[in-house]
Amino acid sequence: MSVGAVHYDYYDLGRIADYSSRGPTTDGRFKPELVAPSGVSTVSYGESEFFYGYTGTSAAAPHVAGAAALIKSANPSYSRTQLWDALIEATVDIGPRGRDNDSGHGKLVLPIMQASRSPQITSVSPRQAQPNQTVTITGSNFGSSLGSSSVWVGSVRVPSFSSWSNTTIRFRVPTNMRSGNVTVRTAQGTSNAVRLEITSGPFLSSVSPTRVKPGDLLTLTGSNFGRTRGSSHVLFTPNVWPTDSSDYVTWSDTRIVVKVPAGAQSGDVKVVVGSRSSGTKHITVESEVVESLPSSGLFGYSPPTVTKNPKSAKFSFRRTSGELACYFSVKEASDGEIDVFLNEQYYAYIPASEDWTEWYLILDRADLRSGTNIIEFRNAFNQNRTSNFARWQLKAVWVAAPPSAKPVAGTRILAKVPDSVGSGLGDPFPSPFNAEVTIPFALAEAGPVRLVVYNLMGQQIRVLADGWLAAGAHRVRWNGRTDMGAEAASGVYWVVLQVSDAVQTAKLALIR
Repeated sequence: MSVGAVHYDYYDLGRIADYSSRGPTTDGRFKPELVAPSGVSTVSYGESEFFYGYTGTSAAAPHVAGAAALIKSANPSYSRTQLWDALIEATVDIGPRGRDNDSGHGKLVLPIMQASRSPQITSVSPRQAQPNQTVTITGSNFGSSLGSSSVWVGSVRVPSFSSWSNTTIRFRVPTNMRSGNVTVRTAQGTSNAVRLEITSGPFLSSVSPTRVKPGDLLTLTGSNFGRTRGSSHVLFTPNVWPTDSSDYVTWSDTRIVVKVPAGAQSGDVKVVVGSRSSGTKHITVESEVVESLPSSGLFGYSPPTVTKNPKSAKFSFRRTSGELACYFSVKEASDGEIDVFLNEQYYAYIPASEDWTEWYLILDRADLRSGTNIIEFRNAFNQNRTSNFARWQLKAVWVAAPPSAKPVAGTRILAKVPDSVGSGLGDPFPSPFNAEVTIPFALAEAGPVRLVVYNLMGQQIRVLADGWLAAGAHRVRWNGRTDMGAEAASGVYWVVLQVSDAVQTAKLALIR
């Protein structure tokens, strides 16, 4: 190790002495490694002509040797490489940023090195872990190897490690470990404590394959799934899960093989055991097979038998040069509604009706793709339940030119929903309404929300929402009834949205 010199009088300023040796070497290496004080005494015992100090790198080098001796006495097991690294770590950069050929890594400041030798934790990730999950500790002064050092979670010592370096430690959570404070203990001291929560719920480590279709088998591996399924289940996006026991081909504590349910979409999948849920893994669910409507003439699909209780039904068609409308016949035998999606975008909703009802919906050309388009009918009430819970039937779907005059008697016009609101309260639709009105709103961030309907006298009629909601778009429906269940009278009403201290209002009309 080569040492440069800074006169003691200018040590705080970091001014390199004129007589200090400089690099690079003839073969291009950086020199010196560091600089130390000059103009000081290096006598350790007795008198000397240099007792009051002398200059040159001959004075600076003994300072470095003395610092090395102090470090070695505090760390007897240090190797030559560890001792070298400790000296470099005890420098403060001066001059140009980074290592240079005047001051090397910087000037030696031993007190800083001594104060920083105790291990320090900057982060523990994840902060909530499960048995057998890998936890990563990042920080400093852990030591380049494990040696006699240790990691503790509460009163339990971590038995083994995946890796150990001066700045990063990784270990797998033992099955007997409980929540507690994580500390790193080395010969130089004990680190600060960082809380690690350990849950005993299911842990999902992987899913395979990551690209599936409804009906395909998906394998989930991990731990703490339970030896038998019981009421546990695998939850797919958007909150759908297989309910038939035959859909679960295998269920063990570490492995599940399950059939991807109809209605599953691309997104997160997780294991739910009792009130606990695992972490999530992302899968891609390829589009279900859709019925292709003819590409010319009157585009239509009329199944030989009525489609009963589907969670969703999709139909594809190609855009033509003219305007288009979608005609369909639907019947519902329970509360709920059918949502209509055009190219995966929420487009319209069909109010509940216990009789067969003919509808047509104008398809805005701005919403159509130049190639294949997909229109989907989705039972909103049925997405989170078994397929026979909410009964509805779809009898025919047609895409053709919109009517030039009044459509066939009994056919009802279905209105497109307003464009999604960016933030705040949107316009209720339809308004005026008779059976049900939808009130859209969006939240820029999660928070407490209160949505209330008032009459023009300021009297509260119905509380539609009162609680914490996530950020994003929301839709709340009002069936025209009061908080007591009575039918509200015809008239104009105010809808008031309160988010924290901000208040927005919108009007709607009810016609009996």
